[in-house]
Amino acid sequence: MAATKFQITLPREKAAEWKRAAQRRGIPLAEWIRVTMDKELRGADSFQIRPPADWLTRMVNDEEQDPTVSSRIDQILYGE
Repeated sequence: MAATKFQITLPREKAAEWKRAAQRRGIPLAEWIRVTMDKELRGADSFQIRPPADWLTRMVNDEEQDPTVSSRIDQILYGE
């Protein structure tokens, strides 16, 4: 099977969390991501389209998120 490489950028904390999740399962991170995404895609028929800014509302309201989100909004949205 031919493979295609992808590159993603994650905050350090999220990358560490994903690595720990893979380690707990005893598999490489790339394999854990593939398995997880396959599961998500199989459930795609239950996916609901949300308003474009809905993710932003959830991010701001999520208590576990960084409290400096509002001061970093341009960086988050535009990568500046």
